[in-house]
Amino acid sequence: METAVNVVLSMLPEEERTGAVLDENKAITPETPSKEQEENSQLSLLIDKLEYIDEISDRLNSMEKELKDIKTQNKILQDQNDELRTTVETSSNKRDENLFIDS
Repeated sequence: METAVNVVLSMLPEEERTGAVLDENKAITPETPSKEQEENSQLSLLIDKLEYIDEISDRLNSMEKELKDIKTQNKILQDQNDELRTTVETSSNKRDENLFIDS
């Protein structure tokens, strides 16, 4: 096969031989795979970034839920505190009234 290629190439004029070899070299050169590799690398990097963004989004959603839970707990504690304050004031007022009546 190699001999056949050499025979056919020897029949061609010099310019055509060089052109054919150059065209063949262009097809073989790593420029195309290099571009593909670069695009694949960029796509891989983009996918990694999207996964990272998705992970951050999940964390933010989790933190948002946790914050809502904390706010709910805080509201319950405030209500309990207000209720306790009211109970203490009422009890204190009753005690004062009883002391005042007994005196």
